[in-house]
Amino acid sequence: MGRKDDGETNTPTQPRSPAFVCPSEESVDAYRLEAERGHLFTRMPRFCGCTNLPRDPHKSLLDCFIDEDGTFDRRAAVCGLRIAIALDAADWQDEGARIAEVRKGIDEK
Repeated sequence: MGRKDDGETNTPTQPRSPAFVCPSEESVDAYRLEAERGHLFTRMPRFCGCTNLPRDPHKSLLDCFIDEDGTFDRRAAVCGLRIAIALDAADWQDEGARIAEVRKGIDEK
């Protein structure tokens, strides 16, 4: 049976953002983009230190949005850096950049 929707256990297959994502329109957009472009987020870096987490080091930007169990992670909801990377990556991809070009642009920015 499914779990009760408490707003914090939403899985990425659900069309809405988790309830805790309210600080800004950009934050909501970033979580929406994660659900649409997880493949892109797996190739994007993290510059916020989450690669050093002792119990769950993040390997890609996707890990900042989604936990291993498929639930949304709170870290990206309030991190301007993570949100900016997500939005920039999606914008550049929309402009026709390949994933490698997007990654290079993120690294340079």
